[in-house]
Amino acid sequence: MRRFAALLGILIPLTSFAATDLTGDMSFMPVVIDPGSPLHVTAAYANLDCNPATGVVMTIDLPGVDVFRALPSMCSAEPGRVTCRVAAVPPREDFTYIEFDAVAPDDPTLRTLPVTLQITENETDADPFNNRFESDRPVYQTFYVTNMNDDGEGSLREQIEAANARCTTRDYCRIGFRIDGLRQRGAWHSIALRKPLPAITAPVLSIDGVVRTRVADNR
Repeated sequence: MRRFAALLGILIPLTSFAATDLTGDMSFMPVVIDPGSPLHVTAAYANLDCNPATGVVMTIDLPGVDVFRALPSMCSAEPGRVTCRVAAVPPREDFTYIEFDAVAPDDPTLRTLPVTLQITENETDADPFNNRFESDRPVYQTFYVTNMNDDGEGSLREQIEAANARCTTRDYCRIGFRIDGLRQRGAWHSIALRKPLPAITAPVLSIDGVVRTRVADNR
C-alpha cells in the first residue's frame, strides 16, 4: 500500500501539468517556384497534446516576398512575413489550414527560397522542436527571352546556349518569355529562324512559351 501511495504521489503532479504540443507544416504550389509569378501558400497547424493551446501566434517568414493576397482575417502581412493569431487551438483535432496567395521574388538567379514557420502559445509546449518548420523551396533558375530575334542578346537562341552552359547539374532551370509589346490575349507570335536552334543539353530544362510580365500589386 505504501508503494502504491508513493507512485500515486508521483503520477498526480504529472497528470496535472497543463502542457500543449503545437506542430506546423507548409506546402507551396507550384512545387518549384517561378520567379515573379503567383505562389499559393498553405500553412497547417495542430495541437497534439490533450490540453488546449491559447494565444497562438504563427509567424511565416518568406524572404523577398512583398505582395500578399487573399489573407484570412486572422492574418496580417508585412514585407517578407505573415503573422496569424488564433485565440485557442483545441487538443487532438485534425490539422487546420491557412491559405493565401503571394508573388515570388522576381530574381531569376535565385536557387532556393528559405521559408520558416514558427508557432508560439501561452502554455508550456511539451515538444518545442515541433513548433518550427524550415524548408528551402526550389526556385527555377530562369533565362528570359526578351525579343523575337533569331539571335543576339535576349533571343531564344542565346538563352538556350546560356542554359546549356550554366545548367550542368540537375538544378531546376527554365526558359521564360518576357517580351514587351506582346499584350494581346490569345495571340500567337512566331520567331523566324534562319538556322536550327542549338540542341538542349541541360539535364533539367523546361521552356515556358507563355509571354509573361512581372506580377505585382493588382496586375
